[in-house]
Amino acid sequence: MLNWAPFAEKSKRDSLFKLSVLALALAGFVSANPVAQADEHPLTGVQRPVIEIGGGGQTLGSGLNILLKVGFSVRKYTNSPSEKLSERDYQEQLVIAHFSGDFGISTQGDGNRIPYLDIEFIPVDNHLEFVNTPGQLVVMGNLRFLPTELNRNLQIDEQLGVRVSAIGLQLDAIKYSDRNSGIIAQLAVDALGYKMVSYANGLGKFAGFHIAQAALEAGYATYINDSFYVRVALGGSADLNTGKNSGGESARQSDQDVYLSIKANIHEMIEIFLKAGFVHTTNSGLDLPNRTTPLLQGGATFIF
Repeated sequence: MLNWAPFAEKSKRDSLFKLSVLALALAGFVSANPVAQADEHPLTGVQRPVIEIGGGGQTLGSGLNILLKVGFSVRKYTNSPSEKLSERDYQEQLVIAHFSGDFGISTQGDGNRIPYLDIEFIPVDNHLEFVNTPGQLVVMGNLRFLPTELNRNLQIDEQLGVRVSAIGLQLDAIKYSDRNSGIIAQLAVDALGYKMVSYANGLGKFAGFHIAQAALEAGYATYINDSFYVRVALGGSADLNTGKNSGGESARQSDQDVYLSIKANIHEMIEIFLKAGFVHTTNSGLDLPNRTTPLLQGGATFIF
């Protein structure tokens, strides 16, 4: 009797290959077709959703992970986007349902399939942009409501972390040195909410009041040409929380990180990224055996 299994497997592979080619062709059509990617609805001002899908590799401590990145957001202009910034001096957008997620999928086969997770969800983000044409200074402000983060990092014994803030503020500034290059800076603060961390290896749990989280980033950005943009930045963040560990003792908990980030954007369709740094955690009521781990990740995302 003939063994049809190899032919069946080949047929499956051929079908998957054809479907992949078709999906890429459709994605290219949507990106290139001005009708398919109309910037906004003519009546509501709501833009088409921005979707990012990509991946790459990640080293977390001594482990190697496959990195999956996904993102989604919807923007709505609250004033007419047809009026240029230089004519109005400001532009306002309302971001609805911003989601971004990094998933580290283990290649070690040790039973921990997802040792790393970093998810951010912001239900409402009011974005306001000002421009000072004579000084070539652009300032952008974001008022964020209920920013929520979900994370996991087994290299520092954090099995699951949840942080919900009542409100957040993010300020971005670009000071242009010429038409195509400039110094960039970003300051973000989220405050007043709830923080929970469930530790691995029987270390218990922390839960309590989230006081604040602050993040700072500064660097340089330049357009090599009309369709190629490079951004290099140094950054870091830290939060402060007070509450109790599962044993009942009072504790102060904090997560921090420092990093170097390099991004290259090609035609606003592909973004290549590289990020290297360290992640650190502290808990005043626990003697954590693993407090610091290096983090390196790189890859590319496709923007639709």
